[in-house]
Amino acid sequence: MIECRDPASLTKPDEKYLIVATHSGKFHADDVMCLALVSLFSSKPVVLIRTRDENVFSKCHMVLDVGNKDFYGKHHLRLDHHQTLEDYIVNGKVKSGTKDKLYYKNGLKKATCGKLADWMFLGISNSFLDFLRSKVLYCLEAKDNGVSIIGKINRDINGNPYPLGFVSLMNPSSQECKMYGTSIATRACFIKAEEMTKKILIRIIEEFEARENNNKILDEMIKEVSSQKVRYFINEGVPMSNLEEYIVSWNNSVSNKKRIISLMQRAFGEDDLWVVKTIAGYSIPLDWRNKDKLYLQKQSGYTSIQKVICNLAVFSDKTEAEDFVKKLANKK
Repeated sequence: MIECRDPASLTKPDEKYLIVATHSGKFHADDVMCLALVSLFSSKPVVLIRTRDENVFSKCHMVLDVGNKDFYGKHHLRLDHHQTLEDYIVNGKVKSGTKDKLYYKNGLKKATCGKLADWMFLGISNSFLDFLRSKVLYCLEAKDNGVSIIGKINRDINGNPYPLGFVSLMNPSSQECKMYGTSIATRACFIKAEEMTKKILIRIIEEFEARENNNKILDEMIKEVSSQKVRYFINEGVPMSNLEEYIVSWNNSVSNKKRIISLMQRAFGEDDLWVVKTIAGYSIPLDWRNKDKLYLQKQSGYTSIQKVICNLAVFSDKTEAEDFVKKLANKK
C-alpha cells in the first residue's frame, strides 16, 4: 500500500522511501496506473505527493504525469505524455484529426504509462510488456488523450475490454470535499483507486504467467507429436482454454508437415469426462449432433459417448476417447 502525504511535509529526499509525485486535483486512470505499477514493483515503501509545485519535485525520486518534460536519471525520473493525434495511426498510416479506430505506433512510447513500463521492466520479456499494453495501456492512453475507442465502446483496437473506467468515478464528491477538505478527500480516494488498480494488475500478471506456462507445456507436447508424426493431440493434464487456438496457429505455421486434425483433453470442471474436438474444418458426422446417448452409442460403437455438439464429442471413458481422436485424425 502506498502512503499519500501532504506536500508541505516533504522537506528533503528520504532514501528509505521511493517518493513519487503526480499532479494534484482530480486524478485520472493514467496517474493511478503509474502509481500502481510503481507500488507493485518497488523494493521500497512508496510515498505519494500530489502537487504541481516545481519546488517540491526536486525532493522526489519520480515525477509522473506533471508537465511536458522527460528526464531519465539513476536516482530521479520524470515522465509525461500529452502527445498529439499525429502519434496515432489508422491502418498503418497517420491520420491527424481522426477520432475513431485509432491506436498507438510511437504514441505509447511517449505516454507516461508506456515509458514507465519500459523503464521499470528493463530485463523483462517484451512479450509481457506487449501483453500489459494490449490489456490496458493502449486503451488507457488513448482515452487520456481524448481518442475514442474502436466502435465508441470500452474496447481497444485489439478487442480487449478496458478495465479502468471506474477510476475517474472514484474522485471525491463535492459533499466529501466540503466535509473533509478537497486535498484530504482526494488523497484518500486516490489510494482506494490505486489499490483496486493494483489488483487488476496482479490479475493481468497471473494471466500472463498462466499463458506462458501453458505455452511452454504445449511446446513440449507439440515437439513430441511432431516427432511421432501423428495427426492428433492428447492433453492428459489440466484442460487448457487456448489449446485449440494454439494448435490452429501451429498448423498454419508449419510447412511440409502433417497438420493436427483432432485433439483430446479433459472437460473443464469434469475430471471424469473427456472432450474430443476436430480442428480446421474436419467434422464429426453431422447426423450425430444433438442426438441422445442411445443413438450415438449405436451409430459410433462407443458405449461411453455422452453427447456431440458441433465439432465436439464428450466421452466418459478415456480409452474410447483416445480411440475416437485417432480415428478422426486418420480419416484424412
